[in-house]
Amino acid sequence: MKALILHKHTKIEQSPLALIETAIPQPSVGEVLIKVICCAVCRTDLHVIEGDLASSTMPIIPGHQVVGVVHQLGPGCDSLKVGDRVGVAWLGRTCGQCSYCREDKENLCLRPQFTGYELQGGYAEYMVAAEKFVYPLPANLDAVHVAPLLCAGIVGYRALKRSNFQPGQHLLILGFGSSAHLMLQLALALGGRVSVVTRALSHQKLALELGASRAGSTVADLPEAAESALLFAPAGDLVPDSLSALKRGGLWLLREFIFPKFRNSITKNIFFMNGI
Repeated sequence: MKALILHKHTKIEQSPLALIETAIPQPSVGEVLIKVICCAVCRTDLHVIEGDLASSTMPIIPGHQVVGVVHQLGPGCDSLKVGDRVGVAWLGRTCGQCSYCREDKENLCLRPQFTGYELQGGYAEYMVAAEKFVYPLPANLDAVHVAPLLCAGIVGYRALKRSNFQPGQHLLILGFGSSAHLMLQLALALGGRVSVVTRALSHQKLALELGASRAGSTVADLPEAAESALLFAPAGDLVPDSLSALKRGGLWLLREFIFPKFRNSITKNIFFMNGI
């Protein structure tokens, strides 16, 4: 099979990924072999390639927003069948033994492994993945449009759920990257009103085109205070501003990724409630 493989961390401008011909991997116990249809590109892939995250697996095939078809079942697989449309995301495996795994909080596992970082990823014609961490997908959905949902969609959706946003409420989004623009559309579909704070004029324009009530570079002149706020932007000075834009009792959530070099968790969610 053909695969894009990283042997040495370097700047993306130096074309560090090599297109190679390699053997098709074989699934072991609890794994499935997936024929890759497409794999979207995530900012985290760039961090892996350029060495911002020191990889524990080298060489590595990056890619963790994978859409494909089950090609072969390994021993012990019983929830999928050959021909199923599936997706593979960043969280590739967990230990299954720590307190978080036992409490059905595997996203906080103390010994996780990540697709395209510690496990070979989707920049290839085939890949293997643990059946437990493969997402069944409807066969009629366009693979290119589905792929970003396996990272940006997962991140944004979980943040939106934890923010306690309810249909009809006003949601404030700070930062307007891939997760944020998907959550804007979902909040609107749920009957909500959305305001966006982002520095880039092009992002402000996109937010308005997608249906935001207001898009600007600050929280000043918001049409109304918000019941919920999601902070996606890595900018600490936005914290007090965004809190001030909440109604009393409104919930503010910072989505912070803790990468393996910190090892205490995969993700942390930080909540503040205005008026306490």
